[in-house]
Amino acid sequence: MRQTIQEPTRILAVLRERHAASIVSVMGSRLEHVIARNITELRTEHNATQSDLAAKMTANGFKWATNRVAQIETLHRPVALLEVVGLSHVFSVSVSRLLAGDEDVDLPSGETMPLKAVRDALEGKQPPPRIWTPTVEESAAHQATGEDLRKMAAKLEVRPADLDTLAYRVFGQSFRAEREARTGDVSGLSTRSAQTKRGHVSRALISDVENYLGEGPERLDRLTALHTPKGKKS
Repeated sequence: MRQTIQEPTRILAVLRERHAASIVSVMGSRLEHVIARNITELRTEHNATQSDLAAKMTANGFKWATNRVAQIETLHRPVALLEVVGLSHVFSVSVSRLLAGDEDVDLPSGETMPLKAVRDALEGKQPPPRIWTPTVEESAAHQATGEDLRKMAAKLEVRPADLDTLAYRVFGQSFRAEREARTGDVSGLSTRSAQTKRGHVSRALISDVENYLGEGPERLDRLTALHTPKGKKS
């Protein structure tokens, strides 16, 4: 009977491994994609299963379940910086190995940065940074975006600072970064069309955050948790 029960579990595990491997071949150029790809590659090099990696991370102070590894490798969950450090210890490699690759990675602005520049920055090899001064138009656009985010926070009845905190919990990045990622390139659109598209995306994001917050006691608990340090009760 035990063998009969374990067989479907083994098959599901194999299928998850194959799915993660297939995702690697179609990953985009965001930094989390690079990290996910390299985690999968390192796991393969070490002949480790997703369960093995989860157990090793847990033994090193990170509460990882097998599902956590699967989510990361299939791009359903970002990896925190401290987790990247933990992974470097578990695999006995440098943090730069987890950022291996020759491609450029996307920036929230829509521009790109060479992945090598990211590694060099972590290793202290980058040249003195060039300080860019925003143009009048860029400053005005940034200010308008800030005002826009304040209005959206007001719709959710939360503080502007809380909006980004909630965004990180729901999307894994700031509200602005998630909105720009979903909006995509609007350079070919008129100003009005671009604003309309951003408006549609903003409403969808607000809906996602509202669903996360829930209603009644659940909403109150989640909002209270935003201002309660871990390990302490409100």
